[in-house]
Amino acid sequence: MNNKTGTKIELIKTGKDFLYYLPTKIVPALLAFISIPIFTRLLGVENYGVLALIMVFVTLSTTLISNWISSPIIRFLPKYQRLKKQRIFISTLSSTIWLLTLILSLIIFSVLIIFKSKFSGLFFNLLLIATGQIFFISVFNCFNAFFRADRKPRIYTLYIMISSSSSLILSIIFLYLGWGPRGVIIGNIIPAIILSIVITIQIFKNFHLNLGLFSKKIIKEALSFGLPLILSGISAWILSFSDRYLLKYFLGNAQVGVYSASYDLVNGGLGLIIGSFILASTPSLVNFWEKHRGSAPDFLSYLNRLFVLIILPFVILLTIIAKPLILLLTPADFHAGYQIIYLVSFGVFFWGFYLLAYTGLYLAKKTWLIAVNILAMALVNIILNIILIPKMAITGSALATLISYLLIFISSIILVKNILPWHLPPNFSIFKITMAIILPLIPSIIILKTINTHIIGQIIITSLVYLGLYVLLLYLTKVFYPGEITIIKNKFRFLKKEAT
Repeated sequence: MNNKTGTKIELIKTGKDFLYYLPTKIVPALLAFISIPIFTRLLGVENYGVLALIMVFVTLSTTLISNWISSPIIRFLPKYQRLKKQRIFISTLSSTIWLLTLILSLIIFSVLIIFKSKFSGLFFNLLLIATGQIFFISVFNCFNAFFRADRKPRIYTLYIMISSSSSLILSIIFLYLGWGPRGVIIGNIIPAIILSIVITIQIFKNFHLNLGLFSKKIIKEALSFGLPLILSGISAWILSFSDRYLLKYFLGNAQVGVYSASYDLVNGGLGLIIGSFILASTPSLVNFWEKHRGSAPDFLSYLNRLFVLIILPFVILLTIIAKPLILLLTPADFHAGYQIIYLVSFGVFFWGFYLLAYTGLYLAKKTWLIAVNILAMALVNIILNIILIPKMAITGSALATLISYLLIFISSIILVKNILPWHLPPNFSIFKITMAIILPLIPSIIILKTINTHIIGQIIITSLVYLGLYVLLLYLTKVFYPGEITIIKNKFRFLKKEAT
């Protein structure tokens, strides 16, 4: 198989995986839209801020535990499948997941006990309960990574959808019972316990695992690749979430709540598309690197092009409908947060682009360089937050995040230039894509300002007009490559056939 054919096949697989992974982000995003008005109204601005801080702690801890274990799964499973040694690879890592996650969760629990005096009573109790969520979600994430690495997006998607929907349902029930932030945490723990057990059993059955199969060489390879990602995880957490704690220090819990509601709205909307794109593209890049390394830069450039075409219009759309979205989904105390949505949206856009750009370091196993790069940008983010929050309040924090994400994207491009160079395709017309993004702005804004309908109708009609005009302009200016429209049509016919 030549490289050109391999590129086409891998791109088709990536497209299929993207469509399968999209529900893993769409469903949580829809649930997030549902949860924001419910949580903000039932918790109030203070308790919502407290819950946001707890969720930041959970995110940090699960990142520290699961990411450095699951990353070697994504990176090396294609290699061991090619060598016909996937059974010993999966058996070796499976036998360590429960043990390592338990040990690390107990360490976190012990650290909290030691520093008990540093926290208020309610906050400390919530942190202790959250350690159960951390343990079981980490186990779930690690085992679900096997399905992602094995290019089985349907199974991966099913588990994510069950997890997110059941967590929300239980959290809402417990909130209505008057359990407050504690109810949300417990609502997340119960599905995590059940699913972590179920997915472990399924992995053992699907791959016919044998705990007697154990390779020290595989463990050594996985640890040497994954351990630097602990520093990456800490640094990424500082980069992405330390702003909440700095806001709490400078402005108090209420402003954390306002900021978090708007940030969650962007992550729930824009994050669903970016997350699906990265979920699909990373295994594709790993597979392509293993089979057609010389053509990997061209494959990455095509993914970069798709990222711009797919993601950027949604960034602009969010900035257009930011205010009505916030007015629709949150009570009055949270409405001021709409002013930061455009900054957060562009920040998340550059973070997603970074996740593509740094792939060369990931494939070359330079995980220490990844960690140092993220740590440097995390420190920049802290400094910017300290400078900007007192002057600009939550807008300063959002601006600091945008600058930091842009800088890490640029630094990654520089670091990978001799490994897997980041670039857009040479025939990609920046002018055409810019016009396709900008020209629909005026009619969309006019419609949003003048249409006489319910706020939901304003949002839906404005979104359809903007995205419809954008796609039409792409078509008229011939931005699509020859054959892409045919592939899209065939894919929709395939999905329609599957549905019937």
